[in-house]
Amino acid sequence: MKNTFRNSIMKEEELFWNQRKTGKPVIFWGCGNNAHIVKKILECKGIYPDAFCDNNSKLWGKKFEETEVLSYAQIKQKYSQYDMLITAAVGGAVEIEKQLKEAGEKNKIIHMEKPFKVDNEFLDYDYIRANIEQFETVYEFLEDNFSKELFVENVNFRLCGNKFPLLKYVDGESFFDSKLFHSFEEDNYVDVGAYTGDTLLRYYAFCGGKYKKIYAIEPDEENYEGLQMLVKLGRLKNVETFQCGAWECKDTLTFFTAQNKNKRNFDSPNFFKNMSETIPSSCGIEEEDFMEEKIEVNTVDNLLQGEPCGILKINALAADFQTLRGCKKTIQQYKPVIVGEFGTRKENLTEMLLYMKELNDNYRVFLRQKMIFGDCKTVFTAIDSGRIR
Repeated sequence: MKNTFRNSIMKEEELFWNQRKTGKPVIFWGCGNNAHIVKKILECKGIYPDAFCDNNSKLWGKKFEETEVLSYAQIKQKYSQYDMLITAAVGGAVEIEKQLKEAGEKNKIIHMEKPFKVDNEFLDYDYIRANIEQFETVYEFLEDNFSKELFVENVNFRLCGNKFPLLKYVDGESFFDSKLFHSFEEDNYVDVGAYTGDTLLRYYAFCGGKYKKIYAIEPDEENYEGLQMLVKLGRLKNVETFQCGAWECKDTLTFFTAQNKNKRNFDSPNFFKNMSETIPSSCGIEEEDFMEEKIEVNTVDNLLQGEPCGILKINALAADFQTLRGCKKTIQQYKPVIVGEFGTRKENLTEMLLYMKELNDNYRVFLRQKMIFGDCKTVFTAIDSGRIR
């Protein structure tokens, strides 16, 4: 039987909340942002933690999310059978799983991580059924079997929260995969979501310092200052920076951020949701530290003013699809290689890739798993057929 998307994804009855026995205790390992979010999502499934567990001894005996925090020894003493949910991000979760197995843990161990960038929800089967033709179309046009497998594993992760299966696909630490495409000296590189220049440096290494011009776009004021400093101290030539957000039109939008008294910026600032919905009070964030600021946004088409683009990287705080729509003229005219994080929002699983193919039917689309600055990301790469290695 031919593999299709619908017969490759996990079955609804395989989901943790559909398998577990009623009344069996649930232990959450981890007391961070991810645990806070996972708890909120699982509450919609009727699942609540009986206790939290953490390696941090300072938390033992205290409460997190109104629930007691115990050491692992205390968990073993208090409960005999339970389901252990590791709610740390996947990098730390691997070490926790190793610790538990070395300790002889016999109960079920499940990893659960926030499935989307800003939306606190799992993907659901009703959404898949309503959009099954889109999912099947994307599955079929992905360029190789590796991409198809990774697409299925991505959907499975969004359905159940377990990111462990994606780890076996990791190959590389950069958005720029030399096995798929190469750079040319005449390329203009556009970096959307330039941050402080970290990906810009990765691109510089990828192209061997040979490029025509770099355009770097970053909305956050402090990040932008860091970006400018990197360009100056690194003596990078022909780099033009823009302090604005990328969007599908020119506008002024609300940008949601948060930082505590130590000026620690928290993950996933965005244009969609106040961060008070994603950060627990236990992180020491006061109400006044959840910030909203008005920032200018513009399209990549407007910023480039008709200049060529050879390689386009989009990592835009979950605004990837909006950014892509603002690149329409550039993509249609110059057919750049497009790279970015895959699946940051539900609609990005299919609609974004279909839109790229609509703009250029000669795009060949690949998915690859990368460990980028410690974050396990699925990266899409769209390459015009004339440029594939």
